[in-house]
Amino acid sequence: MLPPRWQRAWRWGATGLLLGALLWIVFNGVFNPNIPLLTPGPGTWIVYPLPPAMTMNEGMELVGTFRREFVLPEKPAVALLNWRSFVRSEVRVNGAAVLTPGEPSLNWKKAVRVNIGSLLRAGTNQMEVTIANGSGPPALSLRLVVGTWSLVSDESWEVSVLGSEWRPARAAAATPRPGKGNVLYPLEKTSEAWRRCWPWVLFFGAMTLAGAVTGRFFKPIKRSPKMMVTLLAAAWALLLLHNFFSQDGVMGFDAAAHLDYVNYIQTHHAVPEARWGMETFHPPLYYLLSATLLDWCHCEVFSAAGVMVLRFFSLLIGAVNLALILAGLRLVFPGDWRKPLAGVVLAAFLPAQLCLLHYTTNETLSAMWVTAALVLTFYILRRERPAWGWYGLLGLVLGLALLSKASAALAVPAILGALILQLLLRRERRIRVWLGAVGGPLSMCLLAGVWHCVRLARGYGNPFFDPSPGAWWQFKGLQ
Repeated sequence: MLPPRWQRAWRWGATGLLLGALLWIVFNGVFNPNIPLLTPGPGTWIVYPLPPAMTMNEGMELVGTFRREFVLPEKPAVALLNWRSFVRSEVRVNGAAVLTPGEPSLNWKKAVRVNIGSLLRAGTNQMEVTIANGSGPPALSLRLVVGTWSLVSDESWEVSVLGSEWRPARAAAATPRPGKGNVLYPLEKTSEAWRRCWPWVLFFGAMTLAGAVTGRFFKPIKRSPKMMVTLLAAAWALLLLHNFFSQDGVMGFDAAAHLDYVNYIQTHHAVPEARWGMETFHPPLYYLLSATLLDWCHCEVFSAAGVMVLRFFSLLIGAVNLALILAGLRLVFPGDWRKPLAGVVLAAFLPAQLCLLHYTTNETLSAMWVTAALVLTFYILRRERPAWGWYGLLGLVLGLALLSKASAALAVPAILGALILQLLLRRERRIRVWLGAVGGPLSMCLLAGVWHCVRLARGYGNPFFDPSPGAWWQFKGLQ
């Protein structure tokens, strides 16, 4: 659609935007104190040797003390101490507090440098660093330089958390292994899983290779695309159905909280306030549909039948999403069935897609509406003069996406930007056309989907209000 000059500008511009975004992510990871990433410090980052765990900690603050004894042959005049702590720290040398010059820095990613020569003595010295952290385990990275001798934080240090017994520190980068009695101990390892299922892996690999060779060297029969789509759909549905009946009870990311939302609507026939539950700040469309479906089936939310009904609802959402993906790819690659089919295979068996479709979550419904909006956008862009109704339908679908999850708002500027670019390339100057092609979808989107954001803004002063308290963090587990 773009002329050659615009195509070159787009290629270089898109590449530049991607690189710029990556650099911005790296820059924030290194320098932004709000991102809990342990970038390289003066010494090795060390932590308390906690066992691997899967539990989440809600706004839990831990206080840990790191200590180390060292011997100096004589009292030094200059001893440069350089340290970083995650997050707030107090350093004591031989019982005396180390005072930092000037105002204390609020950025824990900036190293603190102090001369502590006056606090040291000939013979045995002891250094203690107490660190408080509410967004992760206390961590220390330190280096002390006295002439040619240096002391760094490593696993020779001792550490105690909340008054526990002193234990040797562990490098923060090390992955702890679960022992007997740990809930993670009986989990299957990759090597054991490979020994158990390697024949199936080879079988599917051989099928994939045979399909690639057949498609390359043999002209497919006319009905093969439909047959392949049918086989793909059957395999995908059987996989999910098998897992649905193998799952136990309520499973998934915040599944109980999502079900509480559905249960409230089914019980009270009203939308709860944003503060009344862990997930009740979300837009209500998914939960309204789920409650209505359960009422039709005469099932309760937390019953075995109710959970299974919602799993079949997820299966339906996933099937519609894949059908929309196929329709969109056929618009992008008209007359070619291989590329759309390959795209559907990728989407159908994407791990994130398969994972979410097993659970009760509004993510899947929001993704379905966004996919539908993209398909409608492709259809409109490929038409010289599409009917005005298509623009209205696009806005309605975007509004339904916003009523499913607020993150769908990211799709709105991208889609409207594509419509604006099309009008610019056509050098369209008629106000009526601009109002219909851009104002129409935007107006329908706002009418259908923004009322929940207005409700949150009026009640809590923020259209994207999230009542989750404090920080959520997790101890390091298996990788």
